Amino acid sequence: MTRSVRVMAIRSILLGAAMIGLIITLKNYDLNHLNVRESQILRELSSQALVLRNEIRQTAQLALEQTTSLSRAPRLVRAINEGGSEELQRIANEAVSGSSALDVVALFDRQGGILAMNTIDHQGVPIAEERISRIMRRDLSKREVVASCLTNKSDDPVVEFQTHCDFTPALFDSTGLSAAFSTPILDPDGKKIGVVSSRLNFNRILKLVGQNNFKYAGSDFELVNDQGEYFSEEINAGKLAPPLAREIVEMLLADPGYPSEPPSFDRQGDLYVALMPLGMERTIRGGELHILMKVPADRVWTLRHALSWVLRGGILFFGLLSVVFLFRALNSVSLAD
Repeated sequence: MTRSVRVMAIRSILLGAAMIGLIITLKNYDLNHLNVRESQILRELSSQALVLRNEIRQTAQLALEQTTSLSRAPRLVRAINEGGSEELQRIANEAVSGSSALDVVALFDRQGGILAMNTIDHQGVPIAEERISRIMRRDLSKREVVASCLTNKSDDPVVEFQTHCDFTPALFDSTGLSAAFSTPILDPDGKKIGVVSSRLNFNRILKLVGQNNFKYAGSDFELVNDQGEYFSEEINAGKLAPPLAREIVEMLLADPGYPSEPPSFDRQGDLYVALMPLGMERTIRGGELHILMKVPADRVWTLRHALSWVLRGGILFFGLLSVVFLFRALNSVSLAD
């Protein structure tokens, strides 16, 4: 056997052995354990959810800042100390008029009793007196988003995303959807003398969801609260069935691994779903908002099956290539002999 033939034979045998090893590795790879989070469609859905989360945060943050700014106005402090109800109503109307974030401003005393609220909307259109009366005659002092500002030791504002708001059904014929922002009113000595509590018409947030550009083969978003309830007028009114039962949403929320980065998708019926919390600071316990991402399972399986066929094709290709190299090695040895 010449030296060149021996080298060719050794190289062919080594390459063939490497190919066989690769075939065995690919063959033993369990295709059923491919991580669905790595599929392109789920990564894109998570990316768009991050965009939506930032948009909702910005909208809510603006409302919180405007509410906090109002609570610190010396004019408001004077009006509360002097008991000027007409002046308080003017302040509330001015806060809402032209606002890009606030739809309701209510002013409370130190016991949590409502003193005044806006009587016009953000476009300056008067609100029907009957709608205002439905709110003014209610006792709202025990609502946590108001009471917490008076009873806790902190002077910080609080945020709550609500599905059972007292204001929005009376003012906007909502089923109770709202984003609520409250901050204490302090006198010059730092004593709490009242609360500014504002509301954002939840349609402002729902429009952000509707404007999101990720609508692909049934993939989209829902918004839910800590109790698994949906921020949807149609679902809350019983006109539309929820895409996931409340018990399933509660189970996902209670998962010890939630929240995770990246979001962890689970198979639920014919959907892959995952949750992402809004994570806004100063949100009260039980008042969080979560983005529910959902994508039809057949879209994910289509991608997984495509990858599966790529791997199978790789096994076949390398298998044939290995046979060729082994044949060449054996043929070289035979010729040398």
